Formats: sequence, C-alpha cells, structure tokens
Amino acid sequence: MSAVPDPFHHSHQDLDLVIDGEHRLADPAVRADREELMQLLHQDFEEVGRTGCHWHRDAMIDVLLEDPGEGYDLLDLHVEFLGPGIILATYGVRELGGEHTASRHSSIWVHDQGLWQVRYHQGTPVT
Repeated sequence: MSAVPDPFHHSHQDLDLVIDGEHRLADPAVRADREELMQLLHQDFEEVGRTGCHWHRDAMIDVLLEDPGEGYDLLDLHVEFLGPGIILATYGVRELGGEHTASRHSSIWVHDQGLWQVRYHQGTPVT
C-alpha cells in the first residue's frame, strides 16, 4: 500500500479513512448492510463494473444486498489526493482463495457532509 504526499494539506487520516472504506466495501457483511452502503456510496455514485455494466447507487445497493459475494483481497492499494476533498484509490482484486489478480479497480472518493464516500468506481478484468 502506498500514499502520495498531499499538496492540499489534508491529514493523513483522510487517506486512512479511504483505505478503511475500500476494505469495508470488500467485506461481505458490509456489502449486505444497507445502512453501511448508504454511508459509503455517495448519493450520485456511479460504477462501470468488470462486465461493462453501468450502475447507479440504488441499483448497486440492491444488487449487493441480494448477493454480497464471498469477499475479496485488495492488492497493491494506492491512494492519492487529486484535489481538495478528492482522493483516488487504485488496487487489484483477488477473489478469496484465488491465486491471481482477477481485476484492476479505481475509485474516486469525495469528502461530502463530513464523510468520505465513493463517487465513482470502475473495475477492469485482467486477461
């Protein structure tokens, strides 16, 4: 895991909160909890998934509640500030018990109303 120095004078705690948020989103217990998901996903959340499907917040929450999955490992997690109140997180995903990285992911987190939330997420399969 690596973090790029912050030119916008945010605290290292902000980066830690985003790292924690990414780990929470990998946890099936969190993925099965509507309240947790509402806190982690911004009201204007969008995702382009590994399959190319485009999701908005409410649809993504419904999908996760129906099938939170088995969880996954985050590999090579890197976070950096893009601007005031904006953090980019990039990482690989390996399914639990898997041997290889299955996909690469990027999330844009924004600080809104006192919370760090995912505003945009994209996953790309590794071939």
